[in-house]
Amino acid sequence: PPLAPTLIALYRSLPATSNMSWKASLSRHLPVLRFFGCPKSPASRGLMGWYEKNYEELKHLNPTMPLLLRCSDNASPAITTELSFTTSHLLTYMLQNNKFQNPDGSPNQLRREAAAKFLGYLSDPDLKREYRLSRWNSPGFDPQRPFLDEEDSDWKTHTQIGGDLK
Repeated sequence: PPLAPTLIALYRSLPATSNMSWKASLSRHLPVLRFFGCPKSPASRGLMGWYEKNYEELKHLNPTMPLLLRCSDNASPAITTELSFTTSHLLTYMLQNNKFQNPDGSPNQLRREAAAKFLGYLSDPDLKREYRLSRWNSPGFDPQRPFLDEEDSDWKTHTQIGGDLK
Protein backbone atom coordinates (compact mmCIF):
# COMPACT_ATOMS: atom_id res chain seq x y z
CA PRO A 1 0.00 0.00 0.00
CA PRO A 2 1.19 3.53 -0.67
CA LEU A 3 3.03 5.03 2.27
CA ALA A 4 2.40 8.69 1.42
CA PRO A 5 -1.17 8.81 2.87
CA THR A 6 0.09 7.11 6.05
CA LEU A 7 2.89 9.63 6.47
CA ILE A 8 0.55 12.52 5.70
CA ALA A 9 -1.94 11.25 8.32
CA LEU A 10 0.91 10.83 10.80
CA TYR A 11 2.17 14.34 10.05
CA ARG A 12 -1.29 15.85 10.51
CA SER A 13 -1.87 14.00 13.79
CA LEU A 14 1.27 15.42 15.38
CA PRO A 15 1.25 18.69 17.32
CA ALA A 16 2.24 21.70 15.25
CA THR A 17 4.87 22.96 17.72
CA SER A 18 7.70 23.07 15.22
CA ASN A 19 8.72 21.89 11.79
CA MET A 20 10.99 19.32 13.43
CA SER A 21 8.46 17.68 15.77
CA TRP A 22 7.14 15.17 13.22
CA LYS A 23 10.68 14.20 12.26
CA ALA A 24 11.62 13.62 15.89
CA SER A 25 8.64 11.34 16.50
CA LEU A 26 9.11 9.06 13.49
CA SER A 27 10.91 6.37 15.48
CA ARG A 28 8.04 6.21 17.98
CA HIS A 29 5.58 5.33 15.21
CA LEU A 30 7.61 3.44 12.60
CA PRO A 31 10.24 0.73 13.08
CA VAL A 32 12.15 1.44 9.85
CA LEU A 33 12.02 3.57 6.69
CA ARG A 34 13.27 2.18 3.39
CA PHE A 35 13.86 4.44 0.41
CA PHE A 36 14.15 2.90 -3.06
CA GLY A 37 15.33 4.70 -6.16
CA CYS A 38 17.54 4.82 -9.23
CA PRO A 39 20.37 7.37 -9.02
CA LYS A 40 20.29 7.87 -12.81
CA SER A 41 16.54 8.14 -13.28
CA PRO A 42 14.82 11.55 -13.42
CA ALA A 43 11.81 9.93 -11.70
CA SER A 44 13.91 9.29 -8.57
CA ARG A 45 15.52 12.74 -8.34
CA GLY A 46 12.95 14.08 -5.89
CA LEU A 47 13.22 11.13 -3.56
CA MET A 48 17.02 10.97 -3.73
CA GLY A 49 17.28 14.73 -3.17
CA TRP A 50 14.90 14.63 -0.20
CA TYR A 51 16.83 11.74 1.34
CA GLU A 52 20.20 13.51 0.94
CA LYS A 53 18.79 16.78 2.29
CA ASN A 54 17.03 15.28 5.34
CA TYR A 55 19.09 12.20 6.25
CA GLU A 56 21.42 13.89 8.76
CA GLU A 57 18.60 15.62 10.61
CA LEU A 58 16.38 12.51 10.67
CA LYS A 59 19.25 10.34 11.89
CA HIS A 60 20.16 12.87 14.57
CA LEU A 61 16.55 12.98 15.82
CA ASN A 62 16.00 9.20 15.48
CA PRO A 63 19.41 7.62 16.15
CA THR A 64 18.16 4.04 16.55
CA MET A 65 15.75 4.06 13.61
CA PRO A 66 17.09 2.47 10.41
CA LEU A 67 16.87 4.84 7.43
CA LEU A 68 17.82 2.61 4.53
CA LEU A 69 18.51 3.74 0.98
CA ARG A 70 18.41 1.04 -1.69
CA CYS A 71 19.62 2.06 -5.13
CA SER A 72 19.42 -0.03 -8.28
CA ASP A 73 19.05 0.58 -11.98
CA ASN A 74 15.49 1.25 -13.13
CA ALA A 75 14.09 1.10 -9.58
CA SER A 76 10.84 2.96 -9.18
CA PRO A 77 11.02 5.55 -6.41
CA ALA A 78 9.28 4.32 -3.28
CA ILE A 79 9.25 4.64 0.49
CA THR A 80 8.24 1.64 2.58
CA THR A 81 7.98 0.75 6.25
CA GLU A 82 6.69 -2.09 8.41
CA LEU A 83 3.33 -1.87 10.11
CA SER A 84 2.23 -4.42 12.67
CA PHE A 85 -1.45 -5.01 12.07
CA THR A 86 -2.96 -8.06 13.72
CA THR A 87 -6.16 -9.98 13.13
CA SER A 88 -7.79 -8.08 15.97
CA HIS A 89 -6.86 -4.73 14.34
CA LEU A 90 -8.39 -5.89 11.06
CA LEU A 91 -11.58 -7.21 12.66
CA THR A 92 -12.01 -4.04 14.72
CA TYR A 93 -11.66 -1.94 11.55
CA MET A 94 -14.12 -4.16 9.66
CA LEU A 95 -16.68 -3.96 12.46
CA GLN A 96 -16.35 -0.19 12.83
CA ASN A 97 -16.72 0.40 9.09
CA ASN A 98 -19.45 -2.17 8.35
CA LYS A 99 -17.26 -4.23 6.03
CA PHE A 100 -19.05 -7.54 6.78
CA GLN A 101 -21.60 -7.62 3.97
CA ASN A 102 -23.45 -10.18 1.88
CA PRO A 103 -22.97 -10.21 -1.91
CA ASP A 104 -26.15 -8.12 -2.26
CA GLY A 105 -24.68 -5.41 0.01
CA SER A 106 -26.81 -6.14 3.06
CA PRO A 107 -25.04 -6.50 6.43
CA ASN A 108 -23.91 -10.02 7.28
CA GLN A 109 -24.95 -10.34 10.90
CA LEU A 110 -23.44 -13.81 11.38
CA ARG A 111 -19.98 -12.60 10.38
CA ARG A 112 -20.31 -9.50 12.58
CA GLU A 113 -21.26 -11.67 15.55
CA ALA A 114 -18.39 -14.10 14.88
CA ALA A 115 -15.88 -11.23 14.67
CA ALA A 116 -17.21 -9.64 17.86
CA LYS A 117 -17.08 -13.00 19.62
CA PHE A 118 -13.49 -13.53 18.47
CA LEU A 119 -12.46 -10.08 19.73
CA GLY A 120 -14.19 -10.74 23.05
CA TYR A 121 -12.45 -14.09 23.23
CA LEU A 122 -9.06 -12.41 22.84
CA SER A 123 -9.81 -9.79 25.51
CA ASP A 124 -9.77 -12.48 28.23
CA PRO A 125 -6.09 -13.20 29.13
CA ASP A 126 -6.72 -16.89 29.91
CA LEU A 127 -8.66 -17.48 26.71
CA LYS A 128 -6.07 -15.53 24.72
CA ARG A 129 -3.31 -17.80 26.05
CA GLU A 130 -5.44 -20.86 25.28
CA TYR A 131 -5.97 -19.63 21.69
CA ARG A 132 -2.25 -19.05 21.21
CA LEU A 133 -1.56 -22.59 22.33
CA SER A 134 -4.52 -24.24 20.63
CA ARG A 135 -4.53 -26.33 17.48
CA TRP A 136 -6.48 -23.56 15.72
CA ASN A 137 -3.34 -21.46 15.78
CA SER A 138 -1.06 -24.30 14.67
CA PRO A 139 0.55 -24.30 11.19
CA GLY A 140 -0.22 -28.04 11.06
CA PHE A 141 -3.94 -27.50 11.57
CA ASP A 142 -6.17 -27.60 8.49
CA PRO A 143 -9.17 -25.25 8.87
CA GLN A 144 -10.99 -27.31 6.24
CA ARG A 145 -11.01 -30.18 8.77
CA PRO A 146 -12.17 -28.51 12.01
CA PHE A 147 -13.50 -31.75 13.53
CA LEU A 148 -10.13 -33.40 13.75
CA ASP A 149 -11.10 -35.19 16.97
CA GLU A 150 -13.64 -37.27 15.04
CA GLU A 151 -11.21 -38.16 12.24
CA ASP A 152 -8.08 -38.67 14.34
CA SER A 153 -8.45 -38.72 18.10
CA ASP A 154 -4.65 -38.94 18.54
CA TRP A 155 -3.97 -35.61 16.83
CA LYS A 156 -2.18 -34.32 19.95
CA THR A 157 0.58 -36.88 19.43
CA HIS A 158 1.37 -35.67 15.89
CA THR A 159 4.65 -33.75 15.94
CA GLN A 160 3.49 -30.93 13.67
CA ILE A 161 0.28 -30.15 15.57
CA GLY A 162 1.05 -31.49 19.04
CA GLY A 163 4.44 -29.74 19.13
CA ASP A 164 2.72 -26.35 18.97
CA LEU A 165 0.75 -27.14 22.13
CA LYS A 166 3.78 -27.33 24.42
